[in-house]
Amino acid sequence: AASRSDYSEVANEMGVKYVPLSDPAAFLAEEPDVIVFAVSILSFEQTVQDFVPFIKQQIDETKRRPLIVDVLSVMEHPKNVLLDILPKECDILCTHPMFGPDSGKNGWSGLTFVYERTRVDGVILDPDREPRTFHQLSDSDHRAGWTDGDDLFFELGSGAVHNVHEHSEEHVEGMDRMERYLSIWEEEGCRMVPMSCANHDAYAASSQFITHLVGRILGMLDLRPTP
Repeated sequence: AASRSDYSEVANEMGVKYVPLSDPAAFLAEEPDVIVFAVSILSFEQTVQDFVPFIKQQIDETKRRPLIVDVLSVMEHPKNVLLDILPKECDILCTHPMFGPDSGKNGWSGLTFVYERTRVDGVILDPDREPRTFHQLSDSDHRAGWTDGDDLFFELGSGAVHNVHEHSEEHVEGMDRMERYLSIWEEEGCRMVPMSCANHDAYAASSQFITHLVGRILGMLDLRPTP
């Protein structure tokens, strides 16, 4: 874990090693398999930029290719930043857990988790043609007549068809790691919603605009309690 604030005590209680955000070299020296950027929208791009040289160094020296995840309340902006700045070897998962410390204080069951599988093994995925689930079919599934059709996904732009079972160690590892990360939220009871970053932001713009507009109007009215 890394942060501008000192969370050493909290990290110790959780059994997690804490590294100051000002020391990305020390953070990457731990060779994390997944890196989650949980920062403000305004500081997101610069924070990622600060980490990129050390991520590149890790890839060059260890051949480890981390999965990069964001949790911003908007999704198109971080997606574009990550695709533009990160080394192409990094897998990308864009997410928005649609709850916070207050709404999630009693557990995450039933709370919505929106995500887009953005890039795996250098392939930028087409979110509008992504199946709702990926799963490994067992021998009994095959005998029962099930197929791997739901395991196909399409490359954005070219339309090339890929399969989660492709014979590439990096590809299989990337898909498995992404699914294992998503399973953390699913096992906590979250309502998992695959959605393109563009659609998420289009829906959020309307709902958040109304919420913020009404809030600002009520704030300007300087309302007083009634007798």
